[in-house]
Amino acid sequence: MRKILITIVSVFFYCLNSNSQIISIEDIGLIPIDGAYYKDNELLLNRFVGTWEYTNGNNSLTIIFQKITRQRANYSEDLLIGEYKYIENGVEIINTLNNISNSENNIHGNSVIYHNSKPTCNDCVVGEKRLVVSFGDPLKQTWGPLYLRKINVGGQEAISAQFILNGTRYIGGSDLEFTQVYVGETFPNGTYVLIKQP
Repeated sequence: MRKILITIVSVFFYCLNSNSQIISIEDIGLIPIDGAYYKDNELLLNRFVGTWEYTNGNNSLTIIFQKITRQRANYSEDLLIGEYKYIENGVEIINTLNNISNSENNIHGNSVIYHNSKPTCNDCVVGEKRLVVSFGDPLKQTWGPLYLRKINVGGQEAISAQFILNGTRYIGGSDLEFTQVYVGETFPNGTYVLIKQP
């Protein structure tokens, strides 16, 4: 009798889960639908998974990206998460790579943008999809957008990563008033070309 009850409960929950709505990450809105699963149907996030490195003399930027499915309170979504290390003039400025397994990451997101979306992509072809994710600087406690584009450099897989941090942090006050404070950036804004590492 107990096995029958367990089977019935299992079938019930399977049916309940299979009735959840599967929606492309491209169609996620400002207010997600309760019970929905925002899925990377076109495997766009997979294109960025791996370890990527930019080098210029004694400066380097390494980013690790992983794809996960994160369960939120009322919905779930496929996300690209990441962490990074920046070295300037041979000195390690920041290294968050060990945080890749944490539940909160310094890079995360899944917003799909197109060739004609801002910021302008002069090299994009019509219909080309890019990705914008949130990028956090834990040293300065600031956040900004990180625009990602999959490219090819000399026959090697690469990504173009455009950082746009304004170095501004908002400090809470009383009655929900916030003070804007300029704290600078840990590393320079701009576009970096990172090559995929083996």
